[in-house]
Amino acid sequence: MKLLDRLLKRPALLLAVLLLLSVLLLPLLRRVNLQGDLVDLLPRSSVAAQTFATYQRNLAAGQELVVLATCADPDQLVKFADSYAEALRKLPQVEQVTHRISGDSLRFLREHLLLLLNDADLDELERRLAPEALRTRAQELRALLSAPGGSSMAPLLAADPLELTSLVAQRLSSGLQVDARSGYLRTADGTALLLKVRPRFAPMKWELGEQLVADASRLAVELGGEVATDSFTNGARPKVAFTGSYAFPPYFRRWMEQDMTLSTLLSVGSVLLLFGVFFRSLRILPVVLLPLGLSGLWTAIAAAVLFGRISGVSMAFATILIAIGIDVPIQLYNRLREELARAHSQGLPLPEVVRKTVVMLASPAMMATVGPALVFLCCGLSDFGGLNQLGLLAGLGLLLNCVAMLTVFPALLLVLPTKLWLGKLPTAAQQAQAATKRSWLAALGRLSGARPRTVLLCAALLFVGALPLLSRVGLGKDLLTMDMGGMPPALTQTEISRRFGEHQRF
Repeated sequence: MKLLDRLLKRPALLLAVLLLLSVLLLPLLRRVNLQGDLVDLLPRSSVAAQTFATYQRNLAAGQELVVLATCADPDQLVKFADSYAEALRKLPQVEQVTHRISGDSLRFLREHLLLLLNDADLDELERRLAPEALRTRAQELRALLSAPGGSSMAPLLAADPLELTSLVAQRLSSGLQVDARSGYLRTADGTALLLKVRPRFAPMKWELGEQLVADASRLAVELGGEVATDSFTNGARPKVAFTGSYAFPPYFRRWMEQDMTLSTLLSVGSVLLLFGVFFRSLRILPVVLLPLGLSGLWTAIAAAVLFGRISGVSMAFATILIAIGIDVPIQLYNRLREELARAHSQGLPLPEVVRKTVVMLASPAMMATVGPALVFLCCGLSDFGGLNQLGLLAGLGLLLNCVAMLTVFPALLLVLPTKLWLGKLPTAAQQAQAATKRSWLAALGRLSGARPRTVLLCAALLFVGALPLLSRVGLGKDLLTMDMGGMPPALTQTEISRRFGEHQRF
């Protein structure tokens, strides 16, 4: 530990170099891409899993942004949908927009319709070809064409005057309701309509998906509509809401960030509170927080260099780093208080005591860190991508945390005035009194030393008594257990299911 001793002799320079290096490496964090991919939860060597990954990313159905448009006035909804679809087609990131079946599509179906009709459909066709049914249908067609806006329906009515498309629409569209008269993808009452947008990028590119939803929302407002998030009642103005494979990733990303931030803040707050309660001093907390934050920053930079794309599961390394990494400063600070109190009573220089104490505890601290770090690094051998990254980042983070606590932490103690982080040192009499003071921890220690066999027997009995509880532990059968009920795309999806039928879940 001679190198550490030499470094700590110039603490200000050591601290300046480490901080400057951290600032220079900050741009590398831009390479980190946090994604919540289902494939990260599957084994990488499995052919079936990789086949599923290819299918899920490139070939799976429903790779669209689905827009639900609602309005109390069906005619106003149709006009809004036509203008809205035209505006969406002009977006550079949009490849195709579908909100109605064209006359050409119906003409193609008409030419091949007999191949798609089953026996029940043929019986219905025979009924519609009866003379009386044909006269009734002719009257309906004349009324439709003479109505306001009826000329726009002429190509559709000419392509399918007997509405045979509705007979096969259930099978052709997997249950998607299509108005055979107008070709719109809307409900029977005309108050809800679907637009299906196919972008030019993959669904997991959440930044582009978020921008697409923002642009689509802006266009809806410009055309006189509004964006619905949790209320889907039919209003006088058209409302739009979004769901589908392009609407969920931005919310998944935001939820993961919020969960990661909350868990990290709670972890930091809990360990610092424990630190303050144990030592009964709050002034040391900022000194501990800086090296702890630097170790997290260094680990994030290492993640950017090693992986680039980070699974949401892997982000748990931050909580692990805080939970285990706090052990080193607790041990250092506890020993430093004892050594500084002794040195103060003997008149020794405090900086020299700090340096020698850190050098003396460096080897035990490193050995105590290497053990759990190796355990996590072994998870890097896992075939599951998320667990592989989590193990490597947690193990590497613990090692970097040990480096920060043995360099940045003592350097701060040496640079800052002692009164800022230590306060008043206890006298020798106060130390002796504290050592003999009764507490439940001291009582537990005396009991363990006086009756070790009794303690071991009680522990063994508790272990045996807890074994039956293991039978109640089972592995979840669902690959994913996730409550998305409050997410706006999930609410939109539920509303589509309610209006168009349960089969319309995407």
